[in-house]
Amino acid sequence: MDGVCFVPCVTWIKRGVSKERPDKVELTKEDLAQIIEDTRGKLRDVEMSQSATVEDDGDEEGGDHAEDLDESRRPQQASGDVYDMEHYDDDEDEGEQNVLALGQMAEFASNADDPYVTRADADESDSEAEDLQVRRDENLIITGLVDGDASTLVFHVFNEEQGSMYVHHDILLSSFPICVEWLNYDLDQSTPGNLVAVGSMSPVIEVWDVDVINCFEPAYKLGKRGKKKIKLGLGHSDAVLSLAWNRHIGHVLASGSADHSVLLWDLETQKKASQLDCREKVQTVAWHPRELDRLLSADCAGDVRVWECRAGESRRWRLGGEVERAVWDHFSPTGVLASTDDGKLHYIDTRTEKKPLWSIQAHEDACTGLALSPEVPGCLATVSADRTLKVWDVSSEPTAPVAARPLKLGSLHCVAFCPDLPWMLCAGGDNKENSFRLWDVRESAEVRDRFGARPLTRVLPEPESAAPAAASAMETDVAAQQLAEMSGTLIAGVMASCQVTSSPA
Repeated sequence: MDGVCFVPCVTWIKRGVSKERPDKVELTKEDLAQIIEDTRGKLRDVEMSQSATVEDDGDEEGGDHAEDLDESRRPQQASGDVYDMEHYDDDEDEGEQNVLALGQMAEFASNADDPYVTRADADESDSEAEDLQVRRDENLIITGLVDGDASTLVFHVFNEEQGSMYVHHDILLSSFPICVEWLNYDLDQSTPGNLVAVGSMSPVIEVWDVDVINCFEPAYKLGKRGKKKIKLGLGHSDAVLSLAWNRHIGHVLASGSADHSVLLWDLETQKKASQLDCREKVQTVAWHPRELDRLLSADCAGDVRVWECRAGESRRWRLGGEVERAVWDHFSPTGVLASTDDGKLHYIDTRTEKKPLWSIQAHEDACTGLALSPEVPGCLATVSADRTLKVWDVSSEPTAPVAARPLKLGSLHCVAFCPDLPWMLCAGGDNKENSFRLWDVRESAEVRDRFGARPLTRVLPEPESAAPAAASAMETDVAAQQLAEMSGTLIAGVMASCQVTSSPA
């Protein structure tokens, strides 16, 4: 992994959602001392393990053979060695061993207790406090970043008026991030939350609070590790490749996995509500923008499915190649756009059977990302492993892209439009020097000519928890009943339907 640096996933957060002054985790002296002691213990175990490994290797590879070396080949100590290099590595005092070991680097919970620190900690300056502020006219952009062996969740602040973007804070992840999804359902708060779910190479989904920085643990996790627990059906058994939050029923989250399944999670109980089985790794899940119980899924077998959760039925369209991404056409609620690993772009009318409405060769390599503008009808952006971003007009079957641009980000992995700025998008790639950037598509004259005269149309729904408190409480009761109905029909009906529809045609 040395030298690897890329952005596999990205999502935006609307303006005015994040706290203007995020909460900051402040550990007490006792908490920090306990963390230090636990860390030192773990580091000692690692050092002892490495030391034992080195000794074992020495016994196996060197052993007595080293003693049989010809004396002429042994290094000779120069006469009169004033530096006594022969005993350079000898320890004078057994109690002073490993003074530079990692376990000795963290000693004090407070600088006041450290005799080597002679200056007191300074209070946080006004400029530092201002840097942490997220203003009401600013967007947050969340990216998954893999840099060498480190995996992090990076939070950027974007200010359109100033034309600036900077890193606000980041979170160290325990596993390689693959997908991220924003949600505002928070069981522990009377007001809407600000959370991000992260799918990774781990089967466990982590949900982090965006408004808390310096946190060491997620707000909660979905799923359990361990083979015995997986057999109990508590979650996925392989990497989580896709996530989708239901904006109509705020406590429902869908996840697609490399274990060939789609799970529906009840965030209120933080448990799996039901399961849908597919033929291959599930690369995409997406809830319908208007209908609360209709779910889109796409997998590596080339299957695009639309699940009718209440009826317990699914319909399937078979595409050539593995499906990389699929999205609902929110300007035409019966339409689905899907891209495949052979670079093709397909448009499916869900009212028709089997065959896509049209298919075109969009890229020379795998089409890895799709994004529809939230307000510009027909404006679609695609990215590819061929290192190019293209803008299409999908209001009818396109014959050529409106614009194509090499973003100089290497092979491109993801793309997303800003929810507040219908012309602004961001993309991530694998260029070690520059793996993430923004682009206003209006910089292209061709884009301005094609879409400039079209009226902006807002069709995406707002989160249900943004409603007034009384209405939200009433909707929550209805949503709970709907989820129970969905779970019952899915387990009794959809699972039976899956046995038929997921078999090879």
